[in-house]
Amino acid sequence: MDSAGPHKCLERSRNLDIIKGIGIVLVVLGHCECAAKHFIYLFHMPIFFMASGLVLNSGYSDSFPKFLDLLRKRFKSLWLPCFFFNTLFLLLSGAFIRYEIYPIDVKTAPTLANGILFNALLYMKGGPLAGACWFLGTLFEVTILYAFVDYLLKRLHVRFREFVNFALGLALFLVSFYLIQRGIRIHSIFEHIAGAYVMFAIGVLLKKLPFNAISPRIWMSVFVVTLAILLVCNQFGSVELSMGVYTSPAFYLLCAVAGWFLIYSVSVGVSHFSHASSFFSYLGQNTVCIIGLHFLTFKIVTYIQVSLYNLPHETLSVFPVLADRPFWWLAYTVVGVGAPLLINQGYKNVKRKVFS
Repeated sequence: MDSAGPHKCLERSRNLDIIKGIGIVLVVLGHCECAAKHFIYLFHMPIFFMASGLVLNSGYSDSFPKFLDLLRKRFKSLWLPCFFFNTLFLLLSGAFIRYEIYPIDVKTAPTLANGILFNALLYMKGGPLAGACWFLGTLFEVTILYAFVDYLLKRLHVRFREFVNFALGLALFLVSFYLIQRGIRIHSIFEHIAGAYVMFAIGVLLKKLPFNAISPRIWMSVFVVTLAILLVCNQFGSVELSMGVYTSPAFYLLCAVAGWFLIYSVSVGVSHFSHASSFFSYLGQNTVCIIGLHFLTFKIVTYIQVSLYNLPHETLSVFPVLADRPFWWLAYTVVGVGAPLLINQGYKNVKRKVFS
């Protein structure tokens, strides 16, 4: 994480890693089709974009070379894994269809070269198992776009740049909502980028709040209030950021901000327990592998169910999970989080031995 300014203490704290750790568990839970999916979807993705905005170093927009440095870093940390997972699953799509991990009618790229080109442009041609990687591509686009706009605002000597950038993001979001309501969609610009951009901009504004000065008792009250807000919202609307679908712009903003403060208040509580703090902090530092691999590792649990209940083998192609039996969401969550971490650790061990 990059850190600068008066809130570098906050940015270097474990709270944001814990927030991302909690967030990635919520992502996996939501994809498990658990009973709380509708509630989780109200806020689970916006908190990632707000967290990313909060830790953005404004120094990257001081000059064009510094902006290019940010581009290089985010290319490596976001674009590259997004391209890798999409291309990997594209290459394996034939095998996935052959072994009935994919249904026979799954949509694949017309040609391998075509698919790789589209993956490079972040059009996501990796197939269903790479579906969660839209987040990596969107975060790359939003981060670079926000920093470039901030660079232009600095060059124009605009005052209160963070608020102006937020206003621009909000305008883009409102326009996108208007167009989507009328069936007009242009790539991902008017689907999830606009909704993500305004969350990123809110994250930048969150730097101005004295989080570390707020007592745990107040955070407990924040938890109760925001939980109540979200439980009420859960009855009256829905959010699907990856599709750019929201009940209304105000509903989306309310749920996202309430969700941020709910999860931040939880992170404050978790930080008081060393083992839980270390666990969620570790998850928060390794979200990319979970995003890229959890759909694939879900198939382990589906295969167990197919074998245990003597189901037809083609049932393995059910996506994302086989959810017609209770409590299997727990197994999917454990495997969806744990297996990618094991694969990632194995990769790190091999890499360390090869290059040591």
